[in-house]
Amino acid sequence: MNCSGPCLPHCYKCSWKTLYLSRIAISYMIACIFYILATRNYGTPFMDSLTYEQREIKKQSAKQRYRVFMIGMMVGSIASLKVEFKPT
Repeated sequence: MNCSGPCLPHCYKCSWKTLYLSRIAISYMIACIFYILATRNYGTPFMDSLTYEQREIKKQSAKQRYRVFMIGMMVGSIASLKVEFKPT
């Protein structure tokens, strides 16, 4: 078998778990992109109803959650680099 090129399905055999999890991940990414595109022109009645103080509290909370998410992304990225891919 000649694997010089885009023939990954022929070169590597993935377990059924990997295939299903990858399909779920791809579906989730497509759904996120669709959601962003579909709702970009929607109004924000909740944000419009908040007072200045409430908006500041929300902004601080969003900043904290962003930091936690980014730390999680870094940990996940480092963990994924540590995993060795060994084709069967």
